[in-house]
Amino acid sequence: MTEELQKQVDTLKKSLDREKAARKMAETLLEQRSREIYESNQSLKNQASEAKLQQLQLSFLTGLSADIWNADSVNATVQVYLRRASEFLNNAQCIFFQLKQANSNAEWKLASVMELEQQKTAKASRIDVLEQDDIDALVIRDLVQAFDFKTILDAVEESAGESTLLPMNSISSITTKFEYAYLVPLFSINNNRGFACFVYSDSTKIDILKLQSVESSRSMLAVAVQRQMATVNLGNRFKELEKTHKKLDDAQRQLIQSERMASVGQLAAGVAHEINNPIGFVISNYETLTEYVEVLNRLLDKVPKVEKDSSVMKEITDIWQEEDVDFIMSDVNSLLTASKGGLKRVQDIVAGLKSFSHSDASSYTPISLNDCIEDSIQLVWNELKYNCELVKNLAEVSTIKANFGQIEQVIVNMLINAKHAMDEGGTITISTVNAENQVTLTISDTGSGISEKNQEKLFTPFFTTKPVGVGTGLGLSISYGILQDHGAEISVESQLGVGTTFKIVFPAYSE
Repeated sequence: MTEELQKQVDTLKKSLDREKAARKMAETLLEQRSREIYESNQSLKNQASEAKLQQLQLSFLTGLSADIWNADSVNATVQVYLRRASEFLNNAQCIFFQLKQANSNAEWKLASVMELEQQKTAKASRIDVLEQDDIDALVIRDLVQAFDFKTILDAVEESAGESTLLPMNSISSITTKFEYAYLVPLFSINNNRGFACFVYSDSTKIDILKLQSVESSRSMLAVAVQRQMATVNLGNRFKELEKTHKKLDDAQRQLIQSERMASVGQLAAGVAHEINNPIGFVISNYETLTEYVEVLNRLLDKVPKVEKDSSVMKEITDIWQEEDVDFIMSDVNSLLTASKGGLKRVQDIVAGLKSFSHSDASSYTPISLNDCIEDSIQLVWNELKYNCELVKNLAEVSTIKANFGQIEQVIVNMLINAKHAMDEGGTITISTVNAENQVTLTISDTGSGISEKNQEKLFTPFFTTKPVGVGTGLGLSISYGILQDHGAEISVESQLGVGTTFKIVFPAYSE
């Protein structure tokens, strides 16, 4: 081989070595680039998968929050949770069970079981729904009843009260196609604990990330259950308060009626006297009218005989003059008018007494306060007229919306108290006046007065300054309650040895 040919061979060899080196470098760069692209694609896939999971988690949590908020009972709240969680976990079979403990040392026992209602959902509207085999709800119910609850509670305690995934054979002795149970402690209230249980027959369908999302959502349900329980307790408490209020209302009505009857009993003698006076002169007038009728009958018996016997006319004239028939004829009308007035007086007293003793506590109608005062005075007049001077200053005032009988009871009580405060007699002044959409009633006496210390206790039940056997100590207390129910205000001003003034302000009635 010539030297020149050797040079050519060497040149070609070097060129070939450079090409090999370049190719090897290109392959290395290509491999490195391919690896970067692959890793980038894998990263994008992971990010897309995470984003998709986050979207599902967000949809699950927001939907669960909205549904739980709208649930109207504990059962409805649990059903919402089971449905939402089951769908999120690819339609995992689920059930709710509640454990109850009789006392702190007793064994936990199964109290109730609740299956998911309408477990199947429209798959077309779901993403990545991989439904497990359809299982009869009774099978899962039987499975729960065979659970070892002590083992479950110990496992939950070991996981610091959080949800836990357990092999089925560790918590149940019966043979079942389910391999795992995911237990979610939902609430622990007093001696009651609630759990949601999701069972799996295929471990490959267990998505740990989704299970973690379900775990994080249980606090939402716990708050909702506590809210529902609080609502139920509040409703029960409200019903109890309603019953108590009704009992108190009934007791108050009975107390008002009892005090009214006590007042009627106290007024009975005076009312009887007030009725007896008009009845007495009505009877007297009746006896006189009977005598008049006898005289007129004698005359009428002789009138038909006048035409047959002229001497009968003289007998009629003698009777007319002897019995003074002219006076009888003029007196008859007076007697009838007086008797009618007396009977009307009796009728008014009886009607007032009936209204006073049988008023309907629920009847509030527009009334005249002045008419109520007049009726009240009529009821107690026999108590007052012998040693009390009554002064009335009743102005034309607006009507008030009230129960006539109850306001009458208040006024009667005030007048009797005023009379009792004036053992040696005195003056009672009762007045009414209009002022700025209000009607003011004032009752004053010139009695012994009330000390400042006792004024503070005037409206306290059973407090009285009267001697034993006089009054019940309930009159002013009941009157205060009646006036409060009518939206009225009562105040008192008193000075020992001078007298007392009660001022009652009613809202004026306007249509």
